[in-house]
Amino acid sequence: MRFRMSVAALLLVTIAGQSWSQEIPYNRKVNLLVGESQVIYGVRARDCGGTPPTWNDLKFIVPDILIGTFSDAGVGTRSSQRCGGVVPARAIRFTATKKGRKRIRMQGDPISIVVK
Repeated sequence: MRFRMSVAALLLVTIAGQSWSQEIPYNRKVNLLVGESQVIYGVRARDCGGTPPTWNDLKFIVPDILIGTFSDAGVGTRSSQRCGGVVPARAIRFTATKKGRKRIRMQGDPISIVVK
């Protein structure tokens, strides 16, 4: 019985850990069709390893562009050269709404978005 409880506890911890540690990609080049969405970036705290900003903090910082919208995709982790490793971050999702091209920057990183 003890063995079954230990396995169940380990499984629960593993599943819970995975849900909190989504790896956020940095997509330098984003190619989408109108109507598609994709997580494109993770915004980290100013201090490396700090709590990631809330969506309310970011929604005034993300650019307002004509070919799509940005939205909150939750919290996860991302690799940061500046911080020297993996840090917590707020995931940013882009949803394509209109054909076009746009180049933007997030935390100094360039992102090219093409919507077909």
